[in-house]
Amino acid sequence: MTSLSTDFTDKLFADYEANAKYSAIENAVTHNGLLKSIETRQSEVENDHVFSIDLTKDEVSNQKASGRCWMFAALNTFRHKLISDFKLESFELSQAHTFFWDKYEKSNWFLEQIIATADQEIGGRKVKFLLDTPQQDGGQWEIQQEKVLKQRELQEEHKLSN
Repeated sequence: MTSLSTDFTDKLFADYEANAKYSAIENAVTHNGLLKSIETRQSEVENDHVFSIDLTKDEVSNQKASGRCWMFAALNTFRHKLISDFKLESFELSQAHTFFWDKYEKSNWFLEQIIATADQEIGGRKVKFLLDTPQQDGGQWEIQQEKVLKQRELQEEHKLSN
């Protein structure tokens, strides 16, 4: 293998510095970040992010800045399906109810994890992670769907036992 000489490295550096295009690229990346700097005008024009298709006329629930977009998206999807299937004027699913059960399930998961790590050092990586972030803010579609189905099963069991 041929070793890299100082002369070769100095030439590369001098060639780089002499090229105005490289300087412009370096400045763009430094000031805007890599991803913003590699965007092209053509891709911006071709990818219009404005949609004008109304899927439904019913009101959309507004999460404001609550950090529960995943839950509102799921409930709005379920609500739209219920309004459509049952030909309702409007219908509202309880965000408070869903939020409570989400926190309840996450609390149970956290406690189960703490029990499972009871024999580990409190400063250990896993225990520290659990204690630093006992509950995440967000959620996922699959988890939300699972919660809705679980609540439905619990309601069915309750009806059968009465």
